[in-house]
Amino acid sequence: MEKTTNDKARQGIGILIFVVIFIGLASTSLGKEKKHGPEVVVQKNNEIVRGELLRVKNDEIILMSSLNGFGITLKVDDIQKIKIVKKGHFFRGVGLGIVIGGAGGALLGFASGDDIHKKNSWNLFTYTAEEKAQMGALAFGLLGAVTGGDINAIKGIDESVVFEGKTSEEKKRYLEKLNEKSRFPEISPNHH
Repeated sequence: MEKTTNDKARQGIGILIFVVIFIGLASTSLGKEKKHGPEVVVQKNNEIVRGELLRVKNDEIILMSSLNGFGITLKVDDIQKIKIVKKGHFFRGVGLGIVIGGAGGALLGFASGDDIHKKNSWNLFTYTAEEKAQMGALAFGLLGAVTGGDINAIKGIDESVVFEGKTSEEKKRYLEKLNEKSRFPEISPNHH
């Protein structure tokens, strides 16, 4: 059985979409640069200190000041509140959503094939596979853009923890989580 031009086109577009998605996903994971600690804002004794979290060590937090690049060591007992400033990637989410949603919509449109058009019929809703692919790419691309943007905006919401009134065990648990995010995590005896 010989393939028609439409079948060949659908197969080629399917392969192209797969390659584009694969390259996009691979480039986001391969292009990672050296890990930096998160930007934190620490309130201590009614003073605000802002910087990159370098290390959490015993009862201290070590930051690199955002103002002058100097190291700052803060005692945990002096800290009233810590806020991790997260950078949202709204437009990256929108872009990925458009690409993935549009590619999926186009693939579905092509896969559904041409509608059968009967002669002497007033059916206005018959479309070719190419027209369906365009409509699918547009609809699913917009849906993907909205979804991707929303997800990445939510991921970018800052995280705050008030230390005042916390037990030493609660502080310790939070500091362990904070340590994992730091640029130079302290290896605790619990890690294997």
